[in-house]
Amino acid sequence: MSAFRFLILNIVVLVATGCTGQDGATNSQDYNEVAYNCEREGRVLVRFYKNEELAILIRNDELFELPQQPTGSGFYYTNGKVGIRGKGDEMRLEIGRMAPIHCQIEK
Repeated sequence: MSAFRFLILNIVVLVATGCTGQDGATNSQDYNEVAYNCEREGRVLVRFYKNEELAILIRNDELFELPQQPTGSGFYYTNGKVGIRGKGDEMRLEIGRMAPIHCQIEK
């Protein structure tokens, strides 16, 4: 990711971080932001971009750009090192060779 794009994404995170509703989601024209509570991780945010096959994972103040991957059902986004898979209120966070981390939508 270019330094300029990373800077812009960080600015967006700072502006939008406290804007989630009771169901953990924030609606915008460009993306739907969902807050998840993850075992061993705490809170992470995922921005699912509506007009692109892209999600941005925000974990420990770091941004991970995750291109969408084909799946039979649910969703799957990965950059090869970090990935998210899910369906409904459930998500698995995959980081390198670590065991997948179970997450649920924050309520």
